[in-house]
Amino acid sequence: MLSEALRRFRTHAGAQFPALSRTLQHFLTVSLQPNVEKSELVGAIERDPAILISVLSASSASLPESSQWHLHFSLSMLQAMAIDGVVRPTQLDSPVPAPLDGWQRPLKRSLLAATLARKASICDPEEARLVALLSELCGWLPIDPQEDVSTNEERAAVFLESIGCTTIICDAVRYQSMPLDSLTGTYPVIQANAISRSLLDCVDSATVLDLELTQAIESLVTITPSRVDDVLQIAAHEYHRACQIIGSDLPTDTTALAADASTGAVFYRAMVGDMVGEDRASPLEDRMTQVARSLLGPLATCHFRPDASCLEADLDGSPVRIHQDARQSLVARCYRQQRILTSSKADLKLLVEQQLASWLGQRNIVWLPLGRQAGVLALAMADPDVTRQSVLLAALAQASADAYAHSLEQNATPPPTIEVDKVREEARQITHEVNNGLSITQNYLRALTARLGDESASLKEASIISDELKRIATIVQRYAGIGSPQTLVYRVMSLNRMIEEQVTLMKASAPTIAMEVRGDDSIPELELAEDAIKQVVLNVLKNAMEALSDTGSPTIVITTEGAVNVDGRPHLEIVISDNGPGMSQEERLGLFNSTSSAKGEGRGLGLTIARQLLDEMGGLISCRTNGRDAGTSFQILLPIGV
Repeated sequence: MLSEALRRFRTHAGAQFPALSRTLQHFLTVSLQPNVEKSELVGAIERDPAILISVLSASSASLPESSQWHLHFSLSMLQAMAIDGVVRPTQLDSPVPAPLDGWQRPLKRSLLAATLARKASICDPEEARLVALLSELCGWLPIDPQEDVSTNEERAAVFLESIGCTTIICDAVRYQSMPLDSLTGTYPVIQANAISRSLLDCVDSATVLDLELTQAIESLVTITPSRVDDVLQIAAHEYHRACQIIGSDLPTDTTALAADASTGAVFYRAMVGDMVGEDRASPLEDRMTQVARSLLGPLATCHFRPDASCLEADLDGSPVRIHQDARQSLVARCYRQQRILTSSKADLKLLVEQQLASWLGQRNIVWLPLGRQAGVLALAMADPDVTRQSVLLAALAQASADAYAHSLEQNATPPPTIEVDKVREEARQITHEVNNGLSITQNYLRALTARLGDESASLKEASIISDELKRIATIVQRYAGIGSPQTLVYRVMSLNRMIEEQVTLMKASAPTIAMEVRGDDSIPELELAEDAIKQVVLNVLKNAMEALSDTGSPTIVITTEGAVNVDGRPHLEIVISDNGPGMSQEERLGLFNSTSSAKGEGRGLGLTIARQLLDEMGGLISCRTNGRDAGTSFQILLPIGV
């Protein structure tokens, strides 16, 4: 019966059926099986982003979690979509044209993300897998040569927002190509997604897991280099099995590339150890040559070191200099492009490089880039086909570059140090003087309050000012003990009332800005770190007010929500939105880094402090904007309960 059904649908589809994606054919085949389970259909859908995105587009419901998308669909609806996708393939195509059989890379990446999430225990593997799959939507978007990668990612994120994907999923797509070290503190699934992209780029380009990438991964998630090797191997095995299930011929380079990247990483670490080990009696160049010969056999080498705008080497006792911009020079091209080049003596255009080939004693030369600091290493090879040694050569190039950078770092002059006791003493002196001023101000405020009388309309504002002075004194006291552990003080408080008091206080200093509080009345009084939350809210409010300096009809809206679920734990939510000019992606990514503020000296530190305080409370802060002239919103999440 199944074969007959397939025959009928092939007839209906005509000549189009052979051109369908292998995963779409698999989806159809599974849907026509007798007694098919819904989970089997879901698994078939989740192998190809073209199918998954099309199915998600058919849902009018929001998607609280990517791994729960299938709850909105019945078995019969999924079966109907599979059949409709073959009879009328455009109905199941993604909203943007997907490349034919373009499911291999997304599937590989999704398995890398899931394996990483499982090995590092950072987030739900299923969520990481599906977010990585959706992230590959960027690869199908029409590319404008005038636009950068982040523009495509932004467009993909906006599309996913339109079909109901959560903020976390959209941000994971939006920031997937950002440097890993800039993602510290973000949601784990965003980190897993960015790492999966970096690993896949490494596998697809047959390059080695270099020191910089492994260190970036280790600093972002708790995982060792050996575990990263495991991730590559396990994901390659899972991909091989997935291809067998689908019935597709496995691309010849898939498992080999994953194995090569893992093997190359092992060679790389061994070579770095040899080059930067305890025995540094011999020059680094000699150690580089020794390692190369131990791997590739007896060979002659010549090292071109960067010197100003040239590359300089010693050729048979005579200095040789080649300009880095020399168009006909292979050593210069290797240095500029930072990629391995091979050549025979007949390929060499410059006389000096022909002389080098003669001096090295071989007709074939491999030009190995060692990074911008170390230059290029020329290797004389007897075999012109270096394909079999590509992994070793890539590992050697990366290890040499990192060893050279390590050598420069070891020989660099250490930065000046500051005595901790001296810093503490100066902090105590400064806080003592500030506290004196605060005490005098409090005394004058008490006297002023007494003159106002109990019926004065300004008594509430005076009380708020007094509370703020006490809070400032507490902050100052914290910095008197700089370098010592600090403890947050928790007390029962009303979140909405606290926010309303802070808004009242801020309105007095900015009467032209309209401020509105939309509090969730169902939030009860809770035990919270009141002073720390006040400081967070004030710092974000102040940042929003500064952003509105040149805005007509400036407005700030503060909303609270008491029933937000984050990773299965209840949170309070505070959202502070303004109608200011908005921010670029680069500005948003540098918001919580005080060293990258574009607001001028002494400004921009408030958001960094807010982030630090929320870290201490176990909370989160994020920023969203729709681009220039579209306003900005800060979301603050505070954990509550057990």
